[in-house]
Amino acid sequence: MLLNQQAALVAVIALLGVAACTSDAPPAPDGSASGTEISLTTDRSSYAPGDQVSVELVNVGDIDVVTNLCFGFLDLEVMVDGIWSETEAFLGPKENTFCNTIGHLIRPRDRDEGTVYLPADLAPGTYRVAYEASFDGSRPRITTEPFDVS
Repeated sequence: MLLNQQAALVAVIALLGVAACTSDAPPAPDGSASGTEISLTTDRSSYAPGDQVSVELVNVGDIDVVTNLCFGFLDLEVMVDGIWSETEAFLGPKENTFCNTIGHLIRPRDRDEGTVYLPADLAPGTYRVAYEASFDGSRPRITTEPFDVS
């Protein structure tokens, strides 16, 4: 019985992957491709070191998107001399905290939410959260609007 349940779960995951990968068209740099558009936003435009940041991904396109907005799958980028660079910041609530690796199927016009925790020793500057979405057989990197940390 357990073996049949595991096989069924593998089949469902495979089908979800196929549903999310329906085109060979390359993604546009703004996080859209072949009728799929997604947005990534934060709840505020400025934060302090140590603040909690709520992140929301909205699928405004017409095909399914697979996401996982757990902090371990999100990156923090910083603007340095006009260039965005990925930081090494740990965005979890505390060290030795792990993420669930299960993808969430986000239907058209649906959303997913996540939370990141800015490090208490984060230097002041301009930052953004980045994420590699999964749709149309690609993994485009999408970002939030920049926000200030002071």
